[in-house]
Amino acid sequence: MAYQQRFPPRDSDIPTRSRPPGSARRGLEPLDAVTYYGPKKTKRRRVRAVLLSLIALVVVLGALLGAAAYIIIQPGNQTFYKGVYVDGIELHGASAEQACEYLQALANEKLRSWKLTLYYSDELKWNITGDMIDMQANIVARVNDAWMQGRVGSIFERAYDIISLRRTPYHASTASVLFNPYSLSALISDIKGQLDLAPVDAARISDSTRTPPFVYIDERAGLLLDADALEADVIGYAQRLESASIPIRMETVEPTVRVADLQNDIVRLSRARTAISSSSTNERNANIDMGCEKFNGLSVAPGAQVSFNDTVGKRTMENGWQEALEIKYGEYVMGYGGGICQVSSTLYNAVVEAGLEVVDRTAHKLAVSYLDPGKDATVADRGTDFVFRNNTDQPIQISARVDKSGSTQYCVFEIFGAPDPSGYSYSLVSEIESKIPPPTEPKQVPDKEGKYVKYIGQTHIVKGESGYEVNSFRVVSKNGTEISRTFIAHDRYEPVSPHEYYGVTPR
Repeated sequence: MAYQQRFPPRDSDIPTRSRPPGSARRGLEPLDAVTYYGPKKTKRRRVRAVLLSLIALVVVLGALLGAAAYIIIQPGNQTFYKGVYVDGIELHGASAEQACEYLQALANEKLRSWKLTLYYSDELKWNITGDMIDMQANIVARVNDAWMQGRVGSIFERAYDIISLRRTPYHASTASVLFNPYSLSALISDIKGQLDLAPVDAARISDSTRTPPFVYIDERAGLLLDADALEADVIGYAQRLESASIPIRMETVEPTVRVADLQNDIVRLSRARTAISSSSTNERNANIDMGCEKFNGLSVAPGAQVSFNDTVGKRTMENGWQEALEIKYGEYVMGYGGGICQVSSTLYNAVVEAGLEVVDRTAHKLAVSYLDPGKDATVADRGTDFVFRNNTDQPIQISARVDKSGSTQYCVFEIFGAPDPSGYSYSLVSEIESKIPPPTEPKQVPDKEGKYVKYIGQTHIVKGESGYEVNSFRVVSKNGTEISRTFIAHDRYEPVSPHEYYGVTPR
């Protein structure tokens, strides 16, 4: 019967060798000549064989890949790899030294021919050359960057980069350019100094020849060069060694004050005028005109006081004043500056109606013909003055003149200033408390000048004038509606007795 191996085999199936006689039985021992390999050991051998084969294969493939990578990187050990460009020039096949020499020559040529023209207009142009800003081309840095393409990393990384260069070439722009930043800044600053134009605000200038007594100077926009932006543009062209003509763009700088603002900022606050009598002499008219000239164009700062006497000055012949009738101590007498009280009275009305503060005012002893009682203001060289204050927070300007309408002349005052913040308007109102009749007995007056009569025996009676007790008020209104009424003064005007003029010249 043939031998059949059981799985797993029994001990009895394994051959044994005999023991020496007399030895104790210790069990069966396998024969030295027989080695048994079961199924587990066979499987291990197969796995080991496969692993060894794989390792061998990997070693072979690694050797092959390494050889391939070496073959790829070997040709470029001394020259640039294919796909490396600087300034659009492929450097494949050239050594780093050759590339530097060639590119440096090209850069030097560009430096010599490089020019940048900055222009604002056909007449305003500036040229910038490489010599003006000490330009130099730094070729080595860019060539070194290009040289390192395909030379970084392991042999396999290098091989991969070299192959990638053929699909996606490396391009470097022009060589980096060095220049003197201080020279460039100085050039740009010089251009800025020639082009910058400061804005001009609108202005209001006093002009006593005009009504209102000022003129406006129009505003003007300014121009500003952004020096930093222009310098950055120049640096960009310089670094690319690109010649060009660059337009200079200026920024507009708007003025802060416009004529429209000034026109809205000042309005006519009041206007007062009094008729000059047709019987007023030329001398009196000249005094009125001279008094208006003293105030015309006068600007009064906020909080400032104005004295009539200080502004007009002493009424003397030396100062150019002429003799004319004036009221003094309740009588009409001749004096230098006669008629000046019509100027002060007209100004008084303009001041009250402008809402300004009256500091000092005195009424005449006699009622005047050019204003209602309670609205006049007398002045004298000695003591009596008319004073007012600009109680607004803005300057005021005064216009004063003698106007003619038809056959009548007028003394006119206008005051200009900021609009009333509350929208109020002001007026001067007088109310006669009582009327005082003139005396019945005429006063005898010799007519030495022959104004009414000339010869002895001739007479002429000028009727008397009533006197008044008057109260005056400042009335505040808004949109035509009276808001308040403030008492100003109580004035007494003495009556004037009739005057009987008689001639003094013999027939």
